[in-house]
Amino acid sequence: MERNIVWTDKLKVGIKEIDKQHKIFYKFVNHLLDECLASREIDPDNTRKRISKIRTFAVKHFHSEESLMSEFNYPYFKEHREKHRDILDRLMEYKIRAEYRELDRDSTLKFAYFLIEWFSNQTLNDDLKLANYLTKEVGFGRKLIIKLHEFF
Repeated sequence: MERNIVWTDKLKVGIKEIDKQHKIFYKFVNHLLDECLASREIDPDNTRKRISKIRTFAVKHFHSEESLMSEFNYPYFKEHREKHRDILDRLMEYKIRAEYRELDRDSTLKFAYFLIEWFSNQTLNDDLKLANYLTKEVGFGRKLIIKLHEFF
């Protein structure tokens, strides 16, 4: 496994604000990876804080996406929202496990790589489909950028 995960242009969905938010997610997960890879032990408090930060960011990011889906009548809104709920539940589970000091370095490392795999698949499939819909419905115009800023 490599030290950090790398954001590539292949992960862009073509909407600048959404791509910016996705890059931030990768940065937060890289911080978690750095902690795991820096030593044989993890600091339970730092791990909890990092997972909490990832979850808080994901809540905001998902809210911005879901608000756009709702406003512009995205036909796959319910399915997309359900995937968001599933990963938020998983993040909460790991946050609680971190609070009870039930995570070790290996389980945290596996979880971090799981997050990257989940998020990459979500981006390349569901988010790209959403972006294509939004660009056809709304265009890259000012209206879409204003809406993204309102929600995030």
